[in-house]
Amino acid sequence: MKRILSGTVVTMNAAFDVIARGRVCIAENKIEHVLKPSDPLPDDYKLVAATDTGGTIYPGMIELHNHLSYDILTLWTVPKKYGAREQWQSDPDYKRRVSLPPNTLGQDPNLLPAITRYVEAKCLFGGVTTSQGIGLSKAGSIKKYYEGAIRIVEVPRAAGLKGANTSVPDVAASSWTKFDEELKKASCMLLHLAEGTSDAARKHFLSLKNDKGEWAVSDALAGIHCTALRGAADFDVLGKAGASVVWSPLSNLLLYGDTTQVDVARSSGCKVSLGSDWSPSGSKNLLAELKVAHIVSQVRNLGFSDKDLVAAVTIVPARILKWDALLGSIEVGKLADLTVVSGTAGDPYSKLRQAKEGDIALVVIDGAPKYGRSSLMKTLAPGAETVHVGSHVHMAAFDKDPDLSFVTLAQATAALADGLERLPDLVAKKPMMMAARAPQSWALDFDEQEDEPFDLDPNQWGDMHRTMLMAAAPLPTVPVELDPLTIAGDPKYFDRIKAAINIPADIKAEIAKLV
Repeated sequence: MKRILSGTVVTMNAAFDVIARGRVCIAENKIEHVLKPSDPLPDDYKLVAATDTGGTIYPGMIELHNHLSYDILTLWTVPKKYGAREQWQSDPDYKRRVSLPPNTLGQDPNLLPAITRYVEAKCLFGGVTTSQGIGLSKAGSIKKYYEGAIRIVEVPRAAGLKGANTSVPDVAASSWTKFDEELKKASCMLLHLAEGTSDAARKHFLSLKNDKGEWAVSDALAGIHCTALRGAADFDVLGKAGASVVWSPLSNLLLYGDTTQVDVARSSGCKVSLGSDWSPSGSKNLLAELKVAHIVSQVRNLGFSDKDLVAAVTIVPARILKWDALLGSIEVGKLADLTVVSGTAGDPYSKLRQAKEGDIALVVIDGAPKYGRSSLMKTLAPGAETVHVGSHVHMAAFDKDPDLSFVTLAQATAALADGLERLPDLVAKKPMMMAARAPQSWALDFDEQEDEPFDLDPNQWGDMHRTMLMAAAPLPTVPVELDPLTIAGDPKYFDRIKAAINIPADIKAEIAKLV
């Protein structure tokens, strides 16, 4: 199958070429030609009907940090400022509001397909073609990542793209040798690194150095968050080795009241990419995270232009993953992963940063139209499901995972809203659900758990304090709201942001202007 998509083409190639009235010629899943208006149409495309997108065409947006299985949840009301991830993971209200609901619904084989359908739709509605952090597991088998509509960082399902390794727990000093061995084998290792602002959080970064003074750091390492790193002395360790940083500013601000020194990271030679983290304490999608990153850069004078931010969700993450031979820019021979924003006027880089969910005109993954405005999708993907984003009518085409029952987005939405409303009853029945589950049935793999191993200093944190937290009686289970798919469809979203106690006032004031 061949396609021609026309519009303003933002290539993100080495020269950062922008082609007004350009054309992208696609054969199957590859880009065969990128044409200027004056370029003749190749003979084998002369009978192909071109699709005028009426928009600006970008490489598909790549998100390097998310915990997708949790993205059915609304923003958690963070009760205080934390210094490290270990602290909020032990908070009883976190367990009740964030950890418990998806873990309970994820045990129900009837709700598992609904969760996966819903969270991949959230990505598509934000223009994302690749994200990170959703997996399936079952008793007696190795982990298998979900094969849905979007591309998954860990299992990209394309020849020439090697999946990234991921790790939520920081590295413990005692596991330095094992981690170093894994890092040497990986093309990309996405590691939660020094998340927080305290000395205890920074200690996890120092655990990358062994007692011989050797650092387990290489160009394969992509440190997620890195908020506890302090100044050039720390970031130079990463930069000199070619390592990278994945920035999630809203999540950092909501939990810790501060964010990563990404200006220092970049000056030290680190590549900087973006991730929305997850909906309980982050942006609803990567498109929204672009806006927060812009605001933080402006308020803190971090020096990230709109071109830099577009690069941070296209060519830079492709380079971090070692995928840039096939993704990250619109060039001949690369995979046809594309994000199209409605309209062609104005600065093309500012256009993506300023775009709202209703402005996403088309999302193409592996050459296949997956999501977009109905005016385009009716022709490109007839039979796709109709959805509404604010006042706009869109359509979404979902793949069938061979291991899961197929559900429409409408069915998934209804099932999840009902499940979260009945959460107290499901929690009571959870032991029976798990006991009744077939030995080989799939379950969601939840990567952000409160009982992950950490390299903590018992003298600093206190064994008694940890024991008391673990033994504390859980708060009563209550119904939980399903997080709306888009900001456009979430009338409470900015109220929740406004109520957040840790976001600095100057940054919060600028976010409020996005309404």
